[in-house]
Amino acid sequence: MIKQIFLLLLLFFSSDKSICQTSLEYSNRGIAKMNQNNFDGAIEEFTKAIKEYPKSAYAYFLRGITKANKQEIEDGLIDINYAIKLNPIYIEAIVGRGSIYADRKQFDLAFKDFNKALSIDSTNSEAYAN
Repeated sequence: MIKQIFLLLLLFFSSDKSICQTSLEYSNRGIAKMNQNNFDGAIEEFTKAIKEYPKSAYAYFLRGITKANKQEIEDGLIDINYAIKLNPIYIEAIVGRGSIYADRKQFDLAFKDFNKALSIDSTNSEAYAN
């Protein structure tokens, strides 16, 4: 729900709403492909979304998570880090990166990310769960 509100606000305040809408459409197609475990197809759609709207932290985050699901961890982290650079308070990206760090047993980095997410939103259940 929060993602949907954020995306609507992003679309509303964008100077070129058609570009954001097209990027969002590519992202939605990428999510559908990711849900079908078609990771290569999903990455293609997220890449199209990024080309359409290079400031889309959402598309970078989704592409990064998809790459991580393909075990392309380093490439996934590059995208997630860029998503966080574009939007330093993007909680889902921060928690997602923290989860990757935890899976890699890089607990100090994971702990920093989960704490950062909690400092942004102390009610974030994902950060507490990790």
